[in-house]
Amino acid sequence: METQPNLQTSARPQGSFRHLLWAGLFMLSGLSFLIYLGTNKNTILGQPVTDWDLQPLTGTDQTLTYDACRGKLVVLHFWGPWCPPCRVEYPEIARLQTRYANSDEVHIVSVTCDSTAPENRETLQSDTEEMLANLKVTQPVYWDPAEYTRVQVAKLLAQRGFSYPTTLLLDRQGRVVNYWLGATDAGEIDSAIAAALLQPRIGP
Repeated sequence: METQPNLQTSARPQGSFRHLLWAGLFMLSGLSFLIYLGTNKNTILGQPVTDWDLQPLTGTDQTLTYDACRGKLVVLHFWGPWCPPCRVEYPEIARLQTRYANSDEVHIVSVTCDSTAPENRETLQSDTEEMLANLKVTQPVYWDPAEYTRVQVAKLLAQRGFSYPTTLLLDRQGRVVNYWLGATDAGEIDSAIAAALLQPRIGP
């Protein structure tokens, strides 16, 4: 009896090869994406963010520019009272503001933002003050009327986009040493500040 070729068995190597090929392409794509993220992060770190001009909203009557913070570590925190993750995270920001309120080395900058543009100052101030009152926060909070400061940050973040909350840690020369898109874990920013304070001072 003539033995018929086992078509299923004969076809198996080809299917297996295709499976391996797709698996390899998938792994290569994933690796490329991870490399892209790492490269993108590295291009952000070390970049200066010194072109900002923030207006007083509550707790202060002074406009805030980078020159006022020159020589200090700066935490730039963008958030909104309408944003659930921001509301969860903000007590941590408030604790940092209190801790470093009189520091000559660290300045915590809180920037409240609305969910629509252009922003309405009265509405933003009312919503912000209500939230701060509930948290018993009295530290200064600024706003970014023309989104000027956020545009500078968004350009830096590029494909990563700008979301709320967004937090940047700048060194004494105004360069990004760390950043967070979305809410952070308790103590995460404080740990990053502590690590940055250990770095030697370079320049004025």
